[in-house]
Amino acid sequence: MKLPSTHSEQEKTANELWGQFTRGNEEPFWQQYHKLIVREAQQVQMLSKTPVVEKTPVAIQPRNFHNLALNYRTRLVLAIGTLGLIAGFLVEAFSGGDKDMAPNVLVIMVLLFVLRSLWRFLMFNTSERGLLVIRDIPLRKEVFIWDKIQVIQLYKDQYKTAYIAIWLRSNEQYRFKYKLTEYDHQSFLEVLEQKRVFVENDL
Repeated sequence: MKLPSTHSEQEKTANELWGQFTRGNEEPFWQQYHKLIVREAQQVQMLSKTPVVEKTPVAIQPRNFHNLALNYRTRLVLAIGTLGLIAGFLVEAFSGGDKDMAPNVLVIMVLLFVLRSLWRFLMFNTSERGLLVIRDIPLRKEVFIWDKIQVIQLYKDQYKTAYIAIWLRSNEQYRFKYKLTEYDHQSFLEVLEQKRVFVENDL
């Protein structure tokens, strides 16, 4: 656009017209001045009609991102079974003698570790509406609408553990561990880019 130069030329022409203005040429002056004003208005109107290309969010299909080897139903069944085994060994440990206490406690500790691995997981579900974070066997959910997300940060702490921090426009912050495979990580970033979410990726 050459708006500044056009404006200066018109201003120069207007100054020249005013410099030539006398009572004797009043009518020709106003005719020329009127043409100048009309020409300027037409140029401004043409500039205002210049199309502005804006990026619009791309429609996406629902997708799940996680690194789980076992699906939810399998994890739930195994977790319930592990809880049953822990209860059985607890009864055995306290009802038996001192001789059976140590082995039963050792088995219970191993089962608790297995239960913890089954219990805790994290899934990211993306849809046209927003980002859904699902956690653990009880399926605790956090919903984040795309338009309400200000920035998403991906980083590692001093222990090299990856995290995702979601900052909302209301200044609320949510943080979760981030354990996606490299392929899912790149696919997840592509979805965020399509939905025009600003990402600070420090992984």
